[in-house]
Amino acid sequence: MKKAILAAVVALAGFAVVGTTSYTNDLQPPGSRTGAPSENTCATSNCHAGTVNSGQGSITLTFSNPALKYIPGDTFQITVKVSDPTKTKWGFELTALNATNDSTPGKFLNEATGILVSYPSPISSLPKRKYVAHRDANTSTSQWVINWVAPATDVGKICFYAAGNASNNSGNTSGDNIYTASLCIEPESSVGLTAYPSMPLSFQIEGIRFRQIDVSYFLAQPTAVRWVLYDLSGRMLQVFSDQQEQAGNHRRQLLLPAGLAEGLYLLQFSTDAQQHSVKFYYRP
Repeated sequence: MKKAILAAVVALAGFAVVGTTSYTNDLQPPGSRTGAPSENTCATSNCHAGTVNSGQGSITLTFSNPALKYIPGDTFQITVKVSDPTKTKWGFELTALNATNDSTPGKFLNEATGILVSYPSPISSLPKRKYVAHRDANTSTSQWVINWVAPATDVGKICFYAAGNASNNSGNTSGDNIYTASLCIEPESSVGLTAYPSMPLSFQIEGIRFRQIDVSYFLAQPTAVRWVLYDLSGRMLQVFSDQQEQAGNHRRQLLLPAGLAEGLYLLQFSTDAQQHSVKFYYRP
C-alpha cells in the first residue's frame, strides 16, 4: 500500500517502487522496496502479486519549490499521494538518492504522526540508503507530507523514488495495486534571502509541526541568541527570543504566529559573533 508543493509528477510505468500490505506490512513496509535503482518493489510473489502500475490509480510526488530546486541546508516538503478508485487502504515508501545512487542525501524529519522516518532495513548491498514510509496504514490517509532538509553542500542532482500500495483491505496479500513514481531536483546557488552563506551552519531544523519549529544549535561560548522569522520579501514577522544563553548544545521549540499561511519562510539565527538564515516550508 501505500507534496514541497506545486509541481506534481504522476507515476509512470517505467519506474519501479514499494508499498505496504494490509496483511503483514500495516505497521511499515519492508525496506529497499521503492523501485529505485538496484531495488525491487512489493509487486512480488512473497509480498504482493501483480504488475507494477497496472491498476487504475497512481502515486504522485510534489516538491515545495515549483522550480524543482533545492538550496543547501534549507528545509522543503515532499508530498506523497496514492490514489486508486477501486481501493480503500493506503501505504507508501520513499527514498532519496544522489547522482551515484549510493546514499541518501539530506535528512528526513520525523515530525508527523503516521510517518516512519529513516528506518534502516536496507538490503545488505545498499547500507547507506535511508527510507521514509507510512506507519500503521489505514483507510483514512492516502497522502503524506514529509519535511526534508537538503544537504549542507551542493551535491548535484537528487532524485526521490516512491512506491505506493493501494489495497483492497481484505486482510491478505492479493488484490492490491503497487504504483511507482520518481522526481528529481537540482541545486540552486541563490534564491531569495540568504545570510552569510560562506559560514558553516551552526543550527538545524529538527522538525516542523503545526505552529512549531524544533531546532538544535551549538554555542562555543556564552552569548546573546536571537531567533527571528521573516517572509521571503524580508518582512519581519516575529522575534522568538533575544536572550543570553550558556555554551554547549541546545534544543528548543519556537512557536510560530497564529494564522501563519502556507508557504516559504526564513528563520534567522544570530549571536554576538555570527548570523545564519535557513528557508523552510510551512504547511498548517
